[in-house]
Amino acid sequence: WNFTLQRKVYQRTKDLEMSGKIIAEREEMIRSISNNIQSGVIFQFTFTDQGAQKFTYLSDPVKTLYGVSPEEAMQDASLIFDKIYEDDINRVVKSLRESARSLTPFNAEYRVLLPSGALRRAMAAAIPRMCKKGEICFDGIEFDISELKESEERVKILLEEKELLLREVHHRIKNN
Repeated sequence: WNFTLQRKVYQRTKDLEMSGKIIAEREEMIRSISNNIQSGVIFQFTFTDQGAQKFTYLSDPVKTLYGVSPEEAMQDASLIFDKIYEDDINRVVKSLRESARSLTPFNAEYRVLLPSGALRRAMAAAIPRMCKKGEICFDGIEFDISELKESEERVKILLEEKELLLREVHHRIKNN
């Protein structure tokens, strides 16, 4: 009987060790994938039932996009939120709270103030879900869309110039 019990304990210990290794490998795989998205940040964000908000996960590119380490921002979410441009922050927070209340997807475009004083354009999307102890967790991603917005502006300007040129050509043809 003692031998059988020892064998079961030994086998269970081996199974737990194997499970731990598998979990560690999966965590490393997820971390590697999320850290290779250089123009975006994968995040998990939580609203507690007391109204507090915190990041429980941030991928490494947050260092480049916000100038803070994942660990710093997970300790203090304001290090991220304080960098959202003042004209946009109320809309972003309101949208986050509504998404948490209704458990509907969060989507927002906003500007981020860089230490240089320049603005970076961002787009975030996240899916809320109920978590432990009445918390609401958001699993999401934020992308730097600055280049896209700059391209859109250039296209808009070029189209306006084209329209002006066409009106001028039309006017000259009409008057000749």
